[in-house]
Amino acid sequence: MAFVIRRSGIGAGEILSNDSLEARIRVQKAVYFLKRLGFDLGYEFSLYYHGPYSPELAYDYYSLAKRGDWEIDELVALCKAGETCNDEMGKINELNKWDTTALDVELVPYL
Repeated sequence: MAFVIRRSGIGAGEILSNDSLEARIRVQKAVYFLKRLGFDLGYEFSLYYHGPYSPELAYDYYSLAKRGDWEIDELVALCKAGETCNDEMGKINELNKWDTTALDVELVPYL
């Protein structure tokens, strides 16, 4: 999840900000699409107002964000060192080309 947050260009402050719902929605959608692409991070999703939603994922990214950007960066480094976060998982870059609303409309039919 830390890898997804960083690859999406999201900082801990954005996750914790009341004004940044979009950052949290992007993390939810990115983890959901990665799961659909075969990179299951262990979260179950249900349909919600803004698309796929996992309360467990929300709890985890809030908890991680409270620890700060340094902790996120450390987890990303561990993930890369363990080769869990590889180029294939880097498909998150494709998702970053789309705005958050377009992910609802454009990508769902293709998955």
